Amino acid sequence: MTTGPVLDRRRARAHRLRAEGLSIRQIAERLKVSVSTAHADIRAVAEVAPLPNLQGADGRPVAGAEGGNSRAMTHGVYSERRVAPLREKHVAELRRDYPRLDGRRLTLLADRLARIEAASAWLDQQDGLVRDENGEIYAVVKALETWSTRAEVLLAEVEAEQRKHKRFEGLEGYLENDDEEGDGGASDDE
Repeated sequence: MTTGPVLDRRRARAHRLRAEGLSIRQIAERLKVSVSTAHADIRAVAEVAPLPNLQGADGRPVAGAEGGNSRAMTHGVYSERRVAPLREKHVAELRRDYPRLDGRRLTLLADRLARIEAASAWLDQQDGLVRDENGEIYAVVKALETWSTRAEVLLAEVEAEQRKHKRFEGLEGYLENDDEEGDGGASDDE
């Protein structure tokens, strides 16, 4: 028995074929299903009320959706609308944790972390499934792996630089104090 997205696509296709004027028997042949299944698919689609702002009375998509809609969005990792607030959150956290981080790496790292967060949240909603109905791994899974690896490398570099800088902070303070004492003593002797 066919269920879920596969069934929905088959029913939508049956409805489109019927709208094109094909008979139930022709639709059944095209979809490789029985005549009674084709008839049930067409009846099921006809019984579904159109969704507001998604479909017209004829069941076809409405042209000109409202601004800012996210109807076609799946995971949102390429949507500026979805990623921008996450990026800003990560910029603030990175500035707090790594105050010496340069602007270019700050922007790149915040963007990577925002996309990682969006992709991870979407994958969490997929109930552990990382493959589509055809058995293909979602492209976002591969992108997530790449982004995560790059973010780990960047964070390791930034951490190493921060540790190195902290080691020399104490030395800089010592040298500055030593220089001040040496200059003060030389001027007193003259």
